Amino acid sequence: MTAPDAAPPPGPTLAPSLLSRPELRLAAAFWVVAGTTALFCGTFDHWLPYAAPLLAIAAAWPILRRRPWAGGVIDWLPFPLVLVGYEMLHAVSPRSWEWTIDPWLRAADRAILGGDAATYLDPFVSKPLTVTMAVCYVAYYVGPLTVAIWWARRGNRRAFRELMIAETGALFIGHLGYLFLPAMGPHVFFEPAAFHVPLVGDFVGPMIRARVHIHGNHARDAFPSLHTANAVTLLLTTWRHSRPAFAVWLLPMLGLILATVYLRFHYVVDVFAGIALAVLWQRAAAALAAREVDPKSPGA
Repeated sequence: MTAPDAAPPPGPTLAPSLLSRPELRLAAAFWVVAGTTALFCGTFDHWLPYAAPLLAIAAAWPILRRRPWAGGVIDWLPFPLVLVGYEMLHAVSPRSWEWTIDPWLRAADRAILGGDAATYLDPFVSKPLTVTMAVCYVAYYVGPLTVAIWWARRGNRRAFRELMIAETGALFIGHLGYLFLPAMGPHVFFEPAAFHVPLVGDFVGPMIRARVHIHGNHARDAFPSLHTANAVTLLLTTWRHSRPAFAVWLLPMLGLILATVYLRFHYVVDVFAGIALAVLWQRAAAALAAREVDPKSPGA
């Protein structure tokens, strides 16, 4: 009697395909739309240098996904894709459109407030408050990344995936606003006389202007306020999955939302649009993450 043949050794574990993740499907759609727009607007040569490395990754992924580290790469890939997309917009959007919607955004603010937000905030401007607002503003990057790393290390897969889908998905959607609804924001569009009190202690504004100066133009990144969308998304997700994390980030995120207007980067209507984007996309992100981690789950 012959012994049964030994089972063949298992093959390598494959990481998911790039388009298996909802936030990466949104990323792909965003890059295709941006590239098509750049082609028609004569700015394709500004889009291509940013897209080329991403196209190379997509082409190589069938091979790369066999590597043991590929699963970690696809988990964290949306963050750099967002950053590269944001830089690409600085190069493409101002060269694609000469117009901006700033006049309409300012008019909307005045219809809501009876004037410009900067005018009403002038009496409260001080160096300590300005420094505090600037610190809150840069928490835009620190907050989501810190919480994502914490959940990943604790093995809270559902919370991690919900945060990644919600945060980066909202940013890819919002970047379409930067592309098709270009707006510079009050700090660029307003005449200097509109600001009666200088923002002494604002270390963020000069950094942003220096970075944008590399592209030789003013950014079109005001509508919607993605700082606001990011902050609201982080609060909604931590409220659902970790009340201690929610408590830690509540004041910094509320400060971040206020800082968008206080530091004169955004109109109030930008903030409203950012809140709406976060709230509406959050519900879809929660359901997508639930089905992804537990296919039998009806979602949240």
